[in-house]
Amino acid sequence: MTCGDGRQIEGILPPSCAVFMAPLAVPGSRAAARTAGRTLAANALDELGHDEPGIEIPTGERGAPVWPAGFTGSISHTKKRVIVAIGRLTDHASIGIDIEEQSRNVSMKILPRIATPRERAWIEHGIDDALRAPRERLLAVFSSKEAIFKALWPLWRRELGFHDAILVRTADGFEASLNPGIARSMTPVIPRLEIQVTHADGAIVSAIHVPRVDQIP
Repeated sequence: MTCGDGRQIEGILPPSCAVFMAPLAVPGSRAAARTAGRTLAANALDELGHDEPGIEIPTGERGAPVWPAGFTGSISHTKKRVIVAIGRLTDHASIGIDIEEQSRNVSMKILPRIATPRERAWIEHGIDDALRAPRERLLAVFSSKEAIFKALWPLWRRELGFHDAILVRTADGFEASLNPGIARSMTPVIPRLEIQVTHADGAIVSAIHVPRVDQIP
């Protein structure tokens, strides 16, 4: 369960998406996190005008939510809160969202596993007004790649490794290119991805929407 119905997060995704975040009423409980995610998902679907209020969101392959016909979305949670992003398939091919607590105790020892050499240099030595500390930059890279994987899973049904997405810092987040050997062999063809990264109440949120195939330049 959540504390209340959650609040909408603006600006992290296009206005055609509904994004809700809420704290967990029972911090650290996986059952509470799952229930909270489904509750917020129902709220987001209501916001988008889905014609079945309070619809159940079942769990599918790899634990991913199974969205009702005509919708796509993503759910992420920490031990403290949950965030949900949903949009219509008429506007988006897929959506990915990830949230990480800034207080999360992460070790820089994981750098070689999640970051390319260029990303690692930026994490360790970069100067960034929004992501000032190396640990913040590490969380932003980790979170952004998680959001990418969530967005691509329903399209490609393929497990990706952290080095299969290569990030370059932009003003609002990252631009990602994908491992060419993988990207060329998969459909739909996705040449690049743009990830928005923001701070929200002590957490880092990364979000991405994949345009429909007919909207990709």
